[in-house]
Amino acid sequence: MSFKGIRGCNSRVSKEDQEFYDLRQRAAEYYRANSVPQNIEGVLNQMFLEKPDDIYGYLANYFSQHSAKAVICRTEGKEVYDGNGQISAQADVYCIIRNEEKWVSSGAVPSHGELASGRTDPSGVAEESSAQSHALETALSWINQPISTMLRGLNPSDQTTIDKILSDFFLARFLENEDEKRKESEAEEQKSAESTPEPAPPPPPQPPTKDRKGADKALLRKKSVCMEQCLPPTAGDIHIPFPMVTVLSCGRMSPGKLHLLEEVIVLPAAGQRVREKIAMVLDLQKEVKRILNSTSKTGTLVFPVTDGGALLVGFDRVEQPLDVLMEACANLQLTPGTDVHFALSCAAHTLLDYSKGKYEIVAGTLKAPGELIEVYESLISRYPGICALIDPFRKEDLEQWDKLSCALIGQPCCLIADAAFCSPPRLYGDKRLLPPGVAGVVLKHVNETTITDLLCATSEGRDSTTILEQSGTEWCDDYFVDLAVGLGVKFVKLGGLMGGVRLARYNRLMMLEEELTRQGILGKLTRQGILGSNQLELPLFGTSVSPGSELLETE
Repeated sequence: MSFKGIRGCNSRVSKEDQEFYDLRQRAAEYYRANSVPQNIEGVLNQMFLEKPDDIYGYLANYFSQHSAKAVICRTEGKEVYDGNGQISAQADVYCIIRNEEKWVSSGAVPSHGELASGRTDPSGVAEESSAQSHALETALSWINQPISTMLRGLNPSDQTTIDKILSDFFLARFLENEDEKRKESEAEEQKSAESTPEPAPPPPPQPPTKDRKGADKALLRKKSVCMEQCLPPTAGDIHIPFPMVTVLSCGRMSPGKLHLLEEVIVLPAAGQRVREKIAMVLDLQKEVKRILNSTSKTGTLVFPVTDGGALLVGFDRVEQPLDVLMEACANLQLTPGTDVHFALSCAAHTLLDYSKGKYEIVAGTLKAPGELIEVYESLISRYPGICALIDPFRKEDLEQWDKLSCALIGQPCCLIADAAFCSPPRLYGDKRLLPPGVAGVVLKHVNETTITDLLCATSEGRDSTTILEQSGTEWCDDYFVDLAVGLGVKFVKLGGLMGGVRLARYNRLMMLEEELTRQGILGKLTRQGILGSNQLELPLFGTSVSPGSELLETE
């Protein structure tokens, strides 16, 4: 008999029974409001029909689909070591998932990324160490206190809101720091009022006039496909970025006299799986080492490896590393310009002798900016596989950028800006920040860059070549590959094929390609997706333009 029936019979009901009845009524109402009986009945009926082996696993999977979304509960900062043994700050994110606090992700930031390097004097080392310690303490205090409070209760997948909160927070701290510097500077100026002002630097060269605007548009339109035409036309939903593999490093840190070629980057031919491309580059790298050992007069060579995973080899002339690569390609029956291409990272900003206004491309050999153009022209005409020059000049040498881009008209090579593109990613669309004739940029994921910034940068730069590269210290984390695939960039620069960290990223790239293939959603960049089928129709590194095609807007 129900409780109401008992009361209707004028029976005495204890206080405990009445409270228990009220509790049952509230529980029934609570479950009905959340559709618990209906859901349980539905899953039980479905489970009876399917008869799974793991009954409770089946129920767990079902109810996990109806659980509330995760929310951030706190962030925790801690000290860790990076790939170079430097102390760094790591932020751990904890979320409430199914009523439990769980760790979900981590992100580490080096404390020495923005500080000066190369200082060996005791006072300089002590000053830099003190600055690093202060930066680390500041970062940990921000992570543990204000940032943790600001992000509490947010959906961890709401990237836009989180990035906006963090950007506003860091901008406020930056403005506070600038205000403190301004006050200190004003105080110093008051103490040293008799100091003589420094002479103003000469004005930089003027950019090309408006009369060249139409030519620049046509040039950029042609050059932007020099590298991208490596990609075959095909269909699909998600594409795998084209890997750029660094094989040799012959810059200032190399043991030879050559300084110009900071990196020699290999781009295998399109139409192959990532695994096949990596295998090709590994074979090429082994052949290069064999050739160098065969010509060595001191026996078997021990090749140092850069932090980027490339072979650090010393040469005395600009042509030597390219000659070795051409010989290796010939031995492997690879045709440069067809089976394999090369990009040369020149890092010209590190080569300039400011006192003489010339670039030291080889130890003791200085070249004026105009003379350096002839060096590049000679290399491109002599070695047909060169498809890109990265940072051939400083960003201030606008006239030389313009002249080189004009000299390369009709050549299968484009200009890419790396250090010459040092503005925040959110300003990607401001073409005035790029030197003239640049077909694309190397977009780096630096400390102050948010995911929203990268999304804006890649979406605004769809008509140009975008190469994504991670900046800073090595971390045993392959998230960067997932980021490149998610952003939809056309090229990704992961460094060389030496070292576990680098190879882990290439392995992750292969895994993503296999998984997308299994799901049937793997695609590659199409010509239509790059430039539009009615705008430009060029064969691989060709120069013919389809009749009646319009110019791409570059401003």
